[in-house]
Amino acid sequence: MGIINTFYDLPVPFNYAAVLVLNMFMLFSGYLLVDEYLMQYLDNAVKQTKLQSELVAIIFLNIGNGLPELITGFLCGQKDLLCAIYCSIGGMLFIITVVLGSAILFKSKTVEIKNSLFYKNIMFLFLSYSLLTCILIREAVNIFIALFMVGTYAVFLVHSVVNNRNDTEEIETVQHAVGSNKYRKVVHWCLYPLRKLFDISLINQKATSTPLALYLCSVFANFIVFSYLLGCLSKKVFFIAVPVLLLLSAVLYFFDTITPNKMIMNCYSMFIAILWIFFTSDTIVNQIEMVSERFNMSKELSSLVFLAFGNSFADLVTNSIAARKGLVKTAVSSSMTSPIHNILFNFGLLLSYFTLSNGTIVLHSVRNAMFTVFPIVFVPIALFIISFNYEIRNRKLEIELAYTLFVIYGLFICLLGMEFYLGDYGRK
Repeated sequence: MGIINTFYDLPVPFNYAAVLVLNMFMLFSGYLLVDEYLMQYLDNAVKQTKLQSELVAIIFLNIGNGLPELITGFLCGQKDLLCAIYCSIGGMLFIITVVLGSAILFKSKTVEIKNSLFYKNIMFLFLSYSLLTCILIREAVNIFIALFMVGTYAVFLVHSVVNNRNDTEEIETVQHAVGSNKYRKVVHWCLYPLRKLFDISLINQKATSTPLALYLCSVFANFIVFSYLLGCLSKKVFFIAVPVLLLLSAVLYFFDTITPNKMIMNCYSMFIAILWIFFTSDTIVNQIEMVSERFNMSKELSSLVFLAFGNSFADLVTNSIAARKGLVKTAVSSSMTSPIHNILFNFGLLLSYFTLSNGTIVLHSVRNAMFTVFPIVFVPIALFIISFNYEIRNRKLEIELAYTLFVIYGLFICLLGMEFYLGDYGRK
C-alpha cells in the first residue's frame, strides 16, 4: 500500500511516529466502522431479507472478512505457495480459537445452537483441515484437489441454504444499548472527525440532503480516499475518473428510486463499510510483511502467525462486536464458517488458478518440520474441545470455553516462539 511506503521513507524519528498514528487510526476506524455502521446495515439487511443467523454470517460477513486472506494468499502464492498454505492454516487456528473465544466472551446473552448446524460446521471444518494437511504431507497439489475444495464448498453452501430455509428459529436483531458510559462518550467525541468522514463515505441516512447529493459526495469521497491509500491518486487519474463517478452516482440514485425500503442504499453502505474494513486489514498485513523483513523472520513463521492475524483482524473485530450487540448466533456461526470459506473457497480458487497455470505444483521442502506439526496438532485439539464443551453444556458455548481457546492459542504461540529462539529455525 502506497501510504505505508511513504511513512517508512520518512526520517527515523518521524517514520515510527507516523506508523504509530496510522496504526491507531486503523484500529479506531475498524472499531467505529463495525460498532456504529456495519452493525446498523447488517441489522437492516437481516430485517429486510429475513435470513437466519448462519446465512447472514456466510453471505454478509465471511465474504467481506475473507477478502484480505484471498488477496494475501494470491500475493504469497505467486512467490511461494507453501507460505499461502501456512497463512490459511494459521488463520484457521486463530479464528477457531481467538475469534470464536472473543465472540463467546463478549456475548450479550446465552443462546442454544442447533445440533445439526453445529456438527455440520464441525464436519466441514475438519474436512477443510484434512485437505490442507493432505497437501502439506504430500508436498504437492494438483487441479483435482483444488476443484474438490471448491466443489466441497458448493456442497456446504447448498446444505446451509436448505437447512436454513426449513429453520423456524427467531431472527436475531441488534440490541441497542439504553445508555452509554462516560468512556464510550469520550471515545466517540475523540473520533468525531472520523465519524464525519464515515457519515459521508457510508451515506448516513439521517442526513437531510437529497439522495443524489449523498451518492455524489460518497462516491467521490471514497474514490479520493481509497486512491490515496493505494498511492495512485493524481490529477490525471481524478479527471479521467470524474465522468465514471458521475455516471455511477446517477445509476445508484436511479436504482435507489425504484427499489423499496432504501435497499440499494443499505447494500451500497454495507459494501463500502466492508471495503473500509478490508483496507484496515490490508494495511495491517502490509506492515506485518515489512516488519517481518526488517527483523529477518522466515516466511513460514511470518505467514503462520503474523499474516494469519492480519488477515483475521476483521473477523475478530466484527464477530466480537456482533456478539456484544446481540447477534450471538451470527457471530458464532461466522467464527465457525469463516475458515471453511477461506480454505475451501478462497484457497480453492487460488489453487485452481495456480494449478491451471502451472500444472501440478511441488512444494519446497520445509526446513523445520515443527512449522507443519504444530498447526496440524493444535487444530483438531481445538475442534475436539469446542465439541466437548458444546455437549457438556447442553448445546451452549459457555465462558470457560473462551478461556480454554485462548490458552490453546497462547500455547501454540509459545511453542513456536521456543522453536524460533531455541531451535534457530525461524530466521532465514
